[in-house]
Amino acid sequence: MNLSVKSFGQLAVLAVALFFFSCSEETSPLGFKNPNPKFQSRFVEIPVTSSVVLLDSVRTSNGDASNDFNRMIVGKHIDPIFGEVSASATAQIYPLTNLVNLAKKDSLTLNDSLVFVSAEIRLLVDYYVYGAQSKTTQTYNIYKLSESLPSSTIDTIRTTAGGQQKPVEFITSRRRIYFNKSSIPHHATPIATASVEVDYDKYITEANDETLDSTFVTATLDNAFGQELFTLMNSKVFRDTIAEAPKIFMDVFKGIAIVPQTSDKIIRFFLPNSTIRLTYKDKRKNTIYRTDIGLGNHSLFKLVSYNAIEGDRAGTTLDGLTNFYQPFEPADDRRYIQGATGVATVVDFSKVLEFADTIDQMLVNSAELVIKNIEEPGIYSPPSTLIVKIINDNNRFKKISYQGRNSDYTKEVANLNLYRGYVNFDRQNSFSTANGVPFDSTLNIVNDLGNFLTLNYSQTNKSYVGSAGLFFQSLLQKDEAKTPYTKVLLTPYSPTSSTTIPYGFHTAGKTLNRVSFDKDNIVLRIYYTIPTVEPNQ
Repeated sequence: MNLSVKSFGQLAVLAVALFFFSCSEETSPLGFKNPNPKFQSRFVEIPVTSSVVLLDSVRTSNGDASNDFNRMIVGKHIDPIFGEVSASATAQIYPLTNLVNLAKKDSLTLNDSLVFVSAEIRLLVDYYVYGAQSKTTQTYNIYKLSESLPSSTIDTIRTTAGGQQKPVEFITSRRRIYFNKSSIPHHATPIATASVEVDYDKYITEANDETLDSTFVTATLDNAFGQELFTLMNSKVFRDTIAEAPKIFMDVFKGIAIVPQTSDKIIRFFLPNSTIRLTYKDKRKNTIYRTDIGLGNHSLFKLVSYNAIEGDRAGTTLDGLTNFYQPFEPADDRRYIQGATGVATVVDFSKVLEFADTIDQMLVNSAELVIKNIEEPGIYSPPSTLIVKIINDNNRFKKISYQGRNSDYTKEVANLNLYRGYVNFDRQNSFSTANGVPFDSTLNIVNDLGNFLTLNYSQTNKSYVGSAGLFFQSLLQKDEAKTPYTKVLLTPYSPTSSTTIPYGFHTAGKTLNRVSFDKDNIVLRIYYTIPTVEPNQ
């Protein structure tokens, strides 16, 4: 069923607007202008209720959709409010190209003159930093995984389909998603230790520079690991069995984990440019060759990678935030948000419905969700934008049901249509399965430009503001069949103006930027017009 009903919604709003303009000013029988205006523009600031909640999981895997934000995030830091935060990265590896082939053209026997020299991990820094404002050395251990990273999962969906009344079960396979609490074991002995000096102030400066400096964190991998890698890649069975090569390789090399050791900051690495570089040579001519092995990223294969992120809030203001999805009231009456640790703020603006009940006819000109007087961030940067995601009464995300011919899905689509396109999910990104399971089926408010509603941070005003007048106009139009969406959750997101990625990037699991504010500083501002006379008067 087509969910793109925005054009219909715009016509409906236009019809409402025409009603008001039909009440245009008239002259009196004597030709004088009517001194009494027939409509008035007004403004109201509606208080909202809110609470802090802890999400049971935050997706941190990479490459799940075209608008994914692909990063490895590693390090440790003790935050005075959010407690001790640690992040480690896990990734599958696979050669980007084969070793150079020196074999004779008419022979399948490889030339044994190739010999291993070294293997080096190369992690490209993206200059994101969260942590101590100092220049300190960070060290990370690199480990071989002891268990495989499954790349797919099986879903069993019970629904009606094909006109059947009796529910049936569907089995569908999709790409497996990993979360901040996912855990894959690794061997006890590291295969390398990497170190890098991180200057907080330099990282902040470089992050705001459009031309990033290419800085790699590097470490030489254990010779035994590198030799094993080279031997397998140079083997006849690996070179000659193209279809079976990934399985042959990943049965031996299940992946690596990057775990912080001495660290007071958390930084990120670009996935597409981070590799293991294998150096080898032709011993006859002493010619050096290099072949790169992808970390969690490959042009031909969907490699798995994710970030495990832990937060220990013991002894902080958020000490009691332990029960998932349960409203939590901090003793300081403040609200808190930090994406990758799952700390979020829930907002309930249902009082706007009570306000609308006091007015018979109203046209919403503009509606803004505003967070005023953000706490001075200091070294902790606030998220640049917060997405407004619709949730159920139990504080869990509201999702569209499986797209079978069942009553739940039909009712949900009908309800979305009542919002005329100003509530939607990320429908452009789906897992590549025959059943078309959405990558992210959680519902979001859509702004007047057709993008997901985000609250944008102003460093000058120390505030967040987001506008969605047409959504609130749809919400306030009385319809008993409509489910009122008045409860939302705020979490980090990155909008984009790209036409190919209109909804933005999923960044919540790849950032530790955080923000806090007083609970009374969240308001809903409604700018509206009402008629002062009956129509046609």
